[in-house]
Amino acid sequence: MAIPPLAPLPVPPLATDSEVVFNGKADATLLAEKQFVAQMNATTIPGINAASSQVAADALFAGQAADRAEA
Repeated sequence: MAIPPLAPLPVPPLATDSEVVFNGKADATLLAEKQFVAQMNATTIPGINAASSQVAADALFAGQAADRAEA
């Protein structure tokens, strides 16, 4: 299972932005952070867990094969 890339975050607000621009960027950033957590929990973390489980299983299989080859 390929682990999907994370959606990029929007440009963050800067202290040099006007109040209106700052507020718009802040709102977009906060919404994106909420979506980021949802994406991590829904796809990224399960993908990492599945990949690490597969690596562990492959390593066990390879070790068992090496033991059989030695015997």
